Amino acid sequence: MRVIVAVVIFAGLPAFGGERAAPAREDAKPTAAELKRYRELCYTMGSDALNIRWGAAFQLMEAGPKAIGPLAEILKGDWVEGRRMVAYMLGEMKHPAAIGPLANTLGDADFHVRWKAAVALKAIGKPSTEALIAVLGGGNIEARRCAAWALGEIKAADAAPARCRVLGDPDHELAAKARVSLSTLGTEAIDALARELDSENVRVRYWAAEVLGELGSPLALGPLARAAKDKDPGVRRIAATSLGMIGEPKAQPALETLIKDGDATARRNAIISLARYGITAESARTPAVGEGAIPKVERWKLHEIELPLQEPPANANPFTSITVGCDFVSPSKAAVHVPGFYAGAGKWKVRIAPSEAGEWSYTISIISGEAVRTRHGVVECIESKRPGPPAAHAERPGCFAGLVPIEVGTTSLWRPAANGSPRNTPEAWKKLFAAMARSKVNKLRLKLIEPCNPAVIKAHPELSPWQIRPDGKFDLTRFELRYWDALDAVLDEAAEAGVTIELAAFDEDDLRRPNWGRHPFNAVNGGPIDAEEATPIFYDLTLVANEAAQKLYLSYLAARAAGRGNVAIDLSNRLNYDRAAVPFGRRWAKQHAKLIHANAPPWLLVSLSPASGAAPYFRLAGIDVANVPPSFAGGKIDKPCVQIAAPGNAAAIRRAAWSSAVRGRGISFRPECSTADALRARTEMLAPLAKFLRQLPPEHFKPDDSAVLSMPNGVTAFAARSGSHIWVYFAGESLGEAEIELGAKPGAYRARWFSPEGGVFDEAVEGEQQKGSVKLKCPPFAHDAALLLMH
Repeated sequence: MRVIVAVVIFAGLPAFGGERAAPAREDAKPTAAELKRYRELCYTMGSDALNIRWGAAFQLMEAGPKAIGPLAEILKGDWVEGRRMVAYMLGEMKHPAAIGPLANTLGDADFHVRWKAAVALKAIGKPSTEALIAVLGGGNIEARRCAAWALGEIKAADAAPARCRVLGDPDHELAAKARVSLSTLGTEAIDALARELDSENVRVRYWAAEVLGELGSPLALGPLARAAKDKDPGVRRIAATSLGMIGEPKAQPALETLIKDGDATARRNAIISLARYGITAESARTPAVGEGAIPKVERWKLHEIELPLQEPPANANPFTSITVGCDFVSPSKAAVHVPGFYAGAGKWKVRIAPSEAGEWSYTISIISGEAVRTRHGVVECIESKRPGPPAAHAERPGCFAGLVPIEVGTTSLWRPAANGSPRNTPEAWKKLFAAMARSKVNKLRLKLIEPCNPAVIKAHPELSPWQIRPDGKFDLTRFELRYWDALDAVLDEAAEAGVTIELAAFDEDDLRRPNWGRHPFNAVNGGPIDAEEATPIFYDLTLVANEAAQKLYLSYLAARAAGRGNVAIDLSNRLNYDRAAVPFGRRWAKQHAKLIHANAPPWLLVSLSPASGAAPYFRLAGIDVANVPPSFAGGKIDKPCVQIAAPGNAAAIRRAAWSSAVRGRGISFRPECSTADALRARTEMLAPLAKFLRQLPPEHFKPDDSAVLSMPNGVTAFAARSGSHIWVYFAGESLGEAEIELGAKPGAYRARWFSPEGGVFDEAVEGEQQKGSVKLKCPPFAHDAALLLMH
């Protein structure tokens, strides 16, 4: 714990490259006196005083390569905290002389030491490649895992053959890290992977074919066409899937050959891949719909296809023993793949909310063991006035298009009390959504995992997405249908009220103390992660058991959300706590975004709030990602999602709602979730402001706080422009009439003041632009006010 604090303190010290003594020549050896001094500084690093400890460390880093020898001696010793410090320091120094000691440290018994060494070798970069290749070919398993990761971060193309050779390693985690490492190379990895398709090791051929598909390059078509003819059916199966990921119609001949394959799963995968190109197998071109008329469903309304199948044997898991997938072809020939899900009582379901009017044909594949069955059908979509799901704004990533989201806050499905009894009752949910419909408050963030003691879950199984095993621990392979059915009911109520729900799949607050002690993914509760806290390990999907649990959960969530026109999925509220989580977290987001997009219609929006220090907005695997500051203490808000401490008054709630609405993104009230009843009271507070915000034209206005040139003392302004219109929200207190000044184009203007508390417009005030601005009298207000300036 002391090291973590020390690192934060060290981050505030002067950066290398600033004013400092001229470094010694890099090829110079330390004199005896210097060597003695460096060893004394190494000893001083053991001080209990943080300022003394890190002062010594900073001097050693300033000394450069001449201090590496004494520091390397610490790496060989028993002082764990010292080894962590030195691994970090050598990474900051970024000198090739540290490569040998760091490479030898990759197999350290301490998790933090070996991964800090891996991060340090990544920081040194390409010069580390040769040493990392050597470790990958030998050393203990932990060292090889670290080496595979670091080579991927460095993007060393010359190390691709070495990584390919471990694709078939019996250690699943090492093989997974090699796969991820190769995928970071892009097209540079294709030649090496193609050569491995001739390997005698079937596992190497299988994973090479999978990575070729993940690369998504047309250059991989030739190698994958060879893999489609492999003697092993497993390789042909993954080749069929990978050919569908390339996005190139030239894959069609190889896929049509696989439709006639002797292996049923290979045939099924080929049918699905062809559907992604808008091509259906012959049997799906004339669907059999059975008796009766073709079912009709309104555009954007949930439609379910129910499959009564034979229940698996008593000892089989219905969530994993049978796989159901449905491939729709829209009237415009777009292919949409949706997985089915087990709904209980021997029934599986497929859901979709059709996005365009006309006939949708579909093929359902049912896989049980080696047996594959198909079912075909048609559903007719008719036009309706239902709003579509939230979509990303084309010009402002991270913002919703066509929607001014007025978010009431965050809660969880049941919001249990200390004894486990649900506080969010069905009646409370109905009252909340009725209030939101009246008040025109249209967005709610719903946290899906509420960490609870397994003993509490055993008494109240409806609180958890997962079932409890007989030993009292969570079973992450079996879902608790009482929970998911209750979630369906809440989402149905929200849809009828016109409320958009952002489903928070994971919440990083839950990965740290004290919530982590109750989290289903914690090994003490039956989960896959054996650690005191889960960051950054939670984001490492090369931990095979962790990856399997997360993928099963997200696939099931995507299958149940696929038919919702009022739902978006938020992967994580932030990755800010641990800087070590950042490289894992970015890749984690990319992999899970791809997973959800592969298991849900393309219009299902996925969002993520990444680690601090990232660009405010960036695009990742087809999703719009919005950065979130760890806190909000007032002043200008330039991020589309805002986290604030739970406000204590109505004015603070209105201020947060305005700030988020004009940025197009939601707010997260920290640190506690609220109950449905508390959110209902908050909704009523927001009703007058929601009325004002409803006038904002979401497709055209842009946040622009520079529009406000002057305002009363002690008042903060948030502004947005739409053509020649200016919208301003003032937060604070204006005791008497004061003057405000707004930058505007030439012309006559009309201003209307509005009370977000009372919801009443004052009389219009006329104004004229003079010398580039419009000056207006500001009425007195105690908490906040809003202004619309119309040209």
